[in-house]
Amino acid sequence: EYLDYNDKQWSKLGIDLLLGSPLDVNITPYQSMFLPDYLMKSFDSSTIGSKALISKKFSLFDIETAPAGKNFFTNPLFIFSLVFLLVLLLSFSKNILITRFLDAFDGFLVFITGIMGCLFILMWTGTEHLMCKNNYNILWAWPTNVIMAFYFHSKRQSPSWYFLVYAVFNLLLIAGWLFLPQHLNPSIIPVIGIIVFRSLFHRYYQKEKKYEPYNFSK
Repeated sequence: EYLDYNDKQWSKLGIDLLLGSPLDVNITPYQSMFLPDYLMKSFDSSTIGSKALISKKFSLFDIETAPAGKNFFTNPLFIFSLVFLLVLLLSFSKNILITRFLDAFDGFLVFITGIMGCLFILMWTGTEHLMCKNNYNILWAWPTNVIMAFYFHSKRQSPSWYFLVYAVFNLLLIAGWLFLPQHLNPSIIPVIGIIVFRSLFHRYYQKEKKYEPYNFSK
């Protein structure tokens, strides 16, 4: 609520990534009163019999605050969606430099998701942070990606099948996005889309594509 009010979307993304499903349970009014705003509202609406608990209230210090201006262009959902569209367009280029860049980008992205998966597992099982347990982000950030990132463009059959299974699994994940016990940040969807597209693109199209050599004399 406060992150939305102050347009802290990157902070919100970080929280949604690191903290697990225990954070997304419905809480009681009593549990919400650790926040001063909700504690004040609870006292305001409380009664003893037919008499209001609070007979008078006043502010010790008045201050007017305005919400932070929202910047659409720095929103992670917008940035990741822009990257997705850029990768989508560049993937059909026959320029060898662009192709090599995307090959390196593929490995980097898969490796980063693997690192994130390892972090989720560590916070889940290796620490006492209860809010980090049962983190469903592990469904798209597989820890095994740390190793398989180096085989993304391998001609071996087994890595090829790994990324096919990974892509299909993530498509099913997106299809069931709203039914998960944990609220996953929607900014992740374009990132998953990039991995799914590049995995399927490489398997069914890129292997047969002939690249035009770059003319350095231009």
